[in-house]
Amino acid sequence: MLVGLTIRIEREIYGIAERFLDILSGSDSILFVGAPNVGKTALLRDVCNFLAERVWPKLLSLLDSTQELGGGGAVPHKCLGRTRVFGGRFGKWGVRLVATTHGSFQDLLLHKDKSTLLGGVNQVVITDETAKEKAIFSKIRLQRKQIPMFETVDEVLGKAEYRIIRDVQTNVDLALSGSAIRAEGRFIDANGILFAEFEEVTVDIVA
Repeated sequence: MLVGLTIRIEREIYGIAERFLDILSGSDSILFVGAPNVGKTALLRDVCNFLAERVWPKLLSLLDSTQELGGGGAVPHKCLGRTRVFGGRFGKWGVRLVATTHGSFQDLLLHKDKSTLLGGVNQVVITDETAKEKAIFSKIRLQRKQIPMFETVDEVLGKAEYRIIRDVQTNVDLALSGSAIRAEGRFIDANGILFAEFEEVTVDIVA
């Protein structure tokens, strides 16, 4: 018995990927994170188009398990440009990744499974000598397990507001040690002009 039916109407938006021209033209793997309905899917769709047409012509493959980006047909929507639909296994390591997920940088670190995207988090017990030397009141510390899957995290805060966290490995270590992370805020004003400012952001991580 059919209980309910949800229909999601998507639309392509061209040009928003150019807000991250400096990042996309590099080699970093990028993770776009944000709350629902802030524009992550539309952004990723245009990023695919940008990369396939201007950075990696005919070399970009798309893994679209929910068919939100290219639609459900055998041929992906034209808004993806020359992006190919990924249909096999990765042939080698070193593949650059561009992906989206719900949440924020802080949410990912606190999430048991999603923290793997940022290298994972371990609880370790330090010695009395180390705690005394570093003036640490708790002997339990948080530390990163491994190298993060992504070098850059882009928090999508709204349709025209973003927080870019580069050098994810260093910033994860800073957050887990209780220090503020270094980020770049970007926003588009009413006249369509892109502004950027660097900031320190406190991440609330409790061991």
